[in-house]
Amino acid sequence: FLKETWLKRADTNIRAFLDRQAYVARLVATAICLTEQLAYRQMMTAKMIEAAHVCLKLKNYASAFAIAAGLQHPSVERLSQTWGKVNT
Repeated sequence: FLKETWLKRADTNIRAFLDRQAYVARLVATAICLTEQLAYRQMMTAKMIEAAHVCLKLKNYASAFAIAAGLQHPSVERLSQTWGKVNT
């Protein structure tokens, strides 16, 4: 009985963790794609990269991975003019 209860709780926690990761990745991609002006979009992309670096320094690997996933979203990767001028 205890084992089943623990497994259900673990499953719920893992599912919540994965949902949060997907939410952050979508948030990053959406924030970049909704920025219409090229200069602001470049700045937004650079800030997201900087935020991922800060997460890595703080050993918050989950958030860094989620931000990187958002930056690798196909909609963001297609923005060639944005990536061409991002200073990292």
